Amino acid sequence: MNQDSKTHRRPVTPALAFLAMLGLLGGCASPTTVADLMPEASTSRVAAPKMPGSIAVRTSVPTGTTSPTYKTMEVSEWIDSQKLKQAIEQSIARDSMFSEVRQGNADYLLEVWIDKIQNVLDIAGEGFVFNFTSVWRLTRLQDGNVVVCEFVKGHGAARAMAARAYPPGISAATRTMIEKGLVAISDQSQSYLSAQSTAGTRPTIAAAQ
Repeated sequence: MNQDSKTHRRPVTPALAFLAMLGLLGGCASPTTVADLMPEASTSRVAAPKMPGSIAVRTSVPTGTTSPTYKTMEVSEWIDSQKLKQAIEQSIARDSMFSEVRQGNADYLLEVWIDKIQNVLDIAGEGFVFNFTSVWRLTRLQDGNVVVCEFVKGHGAARAMAARAYPPGISAATRTMIEKGLVAISDQSQSYLSAQSTAGTRPTIAAAQ
């Protein structure tokens, strides 16, 4: 190696090495399961009084990331409307939050819209980060009263390489979002209506066929 090449060679910092590995070592990204997306059981929710009546759940999830985002990508392999619906339903049933989870003709309707799925590359910190922004609206169908209409965020990260970071990052973001959403619909000590002015009158999500 000549002297010029030695003089101009840049040191490889840990951050640059991580970025290089992220770009070169793609690997395989496994699909997620519904169980991957569910938060841990909550003893406080299990111990709390049940909401009076049954609940039906409907969800809306974009198929890909939304702008602005670091990497534009399809996400339906890891999170979609059906998986999110099942993860929420199973979490509600497990924690005994309502008397029953139904597919229709329920006393309450919970609608969850994921409006934003964004990612960030934080080389020196968490690695590949996913951030969700969603709206949770709980309506009492007997009188049409909106009981909860709250903005709920999810955050998840993984330091795996490239595509291998997607499943754990998206799963963690979904779990944190569901956990916060369940708190909003179960905590009767305060109102959760921060999204009422902007999302309180959204058209109802159509039932899955």
